Amino acid sequence: MASAKQACQALDDALRLPPNTAAGYAHRIRAQGLIPATQGKPEQISSAEIAAILIAVVTSSATVAEYLDLHAISGGATFRETLARFIDKPYDLLDLRIDTVAPGAVLTFRGHDHGVQTKVFTSDAPTTRPAFQREVRVTPDVLISLHAAVAAAPEVRAGRPPTRDRYRRYERATIF
Repeated sequence: MASAKQACQALDDALRLPPNTAAGYAHRIRAQGLIPATQGKPEQISSAEIAAILIAVVTSSATVAEYLDLHAISGGATFRETLARFIDKPYDLLDLRIDTVAPGAVLTFRGHDHGVQTKVFTSDAPTTRPAFQREVRVTPDVLISLHAAVAAAPEVRAGRPPTRDRYRRYERATIF
């Protein structure tokens, strides 16, 4: 897995956003306490935290908590857990639509029986909907490229490079 910085760079690349856009949203939701803050030492970020950053980018950082706690109408896991599962294994995802006006999402995927299944996520509290629609559609290629970038990220390590790596350049420069 990748660090938070590497995951934000992968999100920027997958969604074709300007550099550091996802990092700004990650900073905002970290200040809200939705993802843990690890100062001074880089740690691997979980797929649930990547899902939170993705939701913050496509909706807004103020409503991320509402979106992450959405429950499927048919029962089961929350939207955060379901989206995290598809970030880990994105190959069965067919379509993800997120309503950016009122908390709601529709997830279309290939089920265990290889048939197409749809899960609708809504909030428990009834909300009034405006007369217009505004949806964000996340295609499977976005999550597949995000998964590939996160999986290919170098190992997270803190501190100085090992001694052999620090002096290797000097040795090469002095060999005649």
